[in-house]
Amino acid sequence: MINSSNKRNLTDPDSELDVPKKQKIKSSFQHPLGIKPWGNYYVDSIINNNFQISCRESSLGTLARLTDDLILEILGLLSVRDLLAISATSKVCYCFATFDELWKQLVIRKYNGDWWWQGTWRLTFLK
Repeated sequence: MINSSNKRNLTDPDSELDVPKKQKIKSSFQHPLGIKPWGNYYVDSIINNNFQISCRESSLGTLARLTDDLILEILGLLSVRDLLAISATSKVCYCFATFDELWKQLVIRKYNGDWWWQGTWRLTFLK
């Protein structure tokens, strides 16, 4: 006769192993600047003068008509001083003006391979 405690539970492959059961994991995957995935673009809005508009529109004003790629192209033409100035105008402008690829190009042009990495391209340039 087989002891029932020695039987393997075929419906639970981990029954013989000391594997903890799944636990609920609370995770907060949030962008450090509060940027939300593109799918939230239309639902993340504010009420301004009784009109509901996206946060992007309210922050960028008439520049909101431009695509993100075009805004980044324009910012790529600015000086460091201008990038720093525009980053202080709104949360959305800060996000655009601190985009790491913009600063990567500035580091490469200015330091020509002679730099110490500081964690981001922006910090590398500014140090």
